[in-house]
Amino acid sequence: MPFVHRGRITEVISGSGRRTRVAADADALGFRRVLVLCTPGQTERAADISGLLGPAAVGTFTDAIPHTRVELTRPATERGGVAGGIG
Repeated sequence: MPFVHRGRITEVISGSGRRTRVAADADALGFRRVLVLCTPGQTERAADISGLLGPAAVGTFTDAIPHTRVELTRPATERGGVAGGIG
């Protein structure tokens, strides 16, 4: 599955209570549909983030593996397609 990734300038937001602003941050970036990704050990946190995103959360992919080749990342990108695209 060929694809093109155009990176954006990275913004790191850190601080106590910042996750409660995830919906506002996604909106500020223009994201209307968000797929939440996490590793298997972080499913509760991903569920929390999905809840905070409300209707913008189109799904959760809980099998993420850090620093993987595209062959291992493909299931997440396919999930995004099934969800009608993200962003």
